Amino acid sequence: MKTVKSLQLIYFIIPLTLCLVNCNQKNDFEFSEIRLNRIENFDSNFVNYCNLNLNTNFESNAVICSFYGDYLNSIDQATKRKSISNNPRESIVIHSPSNDDLINSLESILQDKGAEEDDKIAAKTMLGLLNTPDAKDLMIKAKSIPAKDFITKKSKDYHFTLINEAHWNSQHRSFTKSLLKPLWDYGYRYLALETLSHEDTLIHERGYPVTSTGYYTKDSNFGNLVREALRIGYKLIPYETQNNVDGTLRDRDQAMTIVTETFEKDTIGKVLIYAGYSHINETGDANYEPMGYQLKKLISQDILTIDQESMTAYTDVSKQHDYYRESDKKSWI
Repeated sequence: MKTVKSLQLIYFIIPLTLCLVNCNQKNDFEFSEIRLNRIENFDSNFVNYCNLNLNTNFESNAVICSFYGDYLNSIDQATKRKSISNNPRESIVIHSPSNDDLINSLESILQDKGAEEDDKIAAKTMLGLLNTPDAKDLMIKAKSIPAKDFITKKSKDYHFTLINEAHWNSQHRSFTKSLLKPLWDYGYRYLALETLSHEDTLIHERGYPVTSTGYYTKDSNFGNLVREALRIGYKLIPYETQNNVDGTLRDRDQAMTIVTETFEKDTIGKVLIYAGYSHINETGDANYEPMGYQLKKLISQDILTIDQESMTAYTDVSKQHDYYRESDKKSWI
């Protein structure tokens, strides 16, 4: 009984003491009335999201769904747009007597000092396809390692690291955000973002994105990527073309802007470039020369490229990359 009474006394004293402390404190703030202020058409994207036709415009639907965290519909819409994934070697028709003869021929092009650079690039690409094992053979010898650690270690040997996204996939932005601090520790000081608007000139002073910062930054994960980069100290570089061009000319503008705003001003600070889909590709052809390919020519050095878009889950397993399927079977993902 004595113990119970003692506890009751303690429970009475504690709130009384807190009350006396609070009563003696002078509040230097006051509450104002909360007023509701409706703004018409504040977020037109949400209106579009509520009225989506899920039987058409699959790519744009997937992007808008990702903005509002509707990831199930986002993946489903992206899956409808995606074609069935095949082994890239299956589409190659070889007219040579044997693979060995073709490989020897391609290797001779790479060793020929007089060969055109474009011919060497094409030969290197073809050799890569011919020498690439199929998924099952590859996975027998492969092992699972953390992608973040591997990429970080590789990046220290390059001045430019490029990583892409599928514009509908918030997970790609979340992973890229996780790379920011490790890359900063290896000397990366610039983050070039395809989506960043040239008109948002106050983003560094403000420290966070707003509606006018860009289109894809409307996604909360992209917003967090921008916030984290600014918090760490990165200088953000908008590099999308300001001319009404597409294809090779668009990517040429992108590459030239990145070089002008980073490498020509600072040969020490390294650059992380974040782009959509195939813009990061290191090889091109007569029809299309990607930004990554043109960047390499401008700076006359190799670059590190990371493709997130290929190794992506879709609701239809047949549309997933065969490497992804095999990795998933091994529970590596």
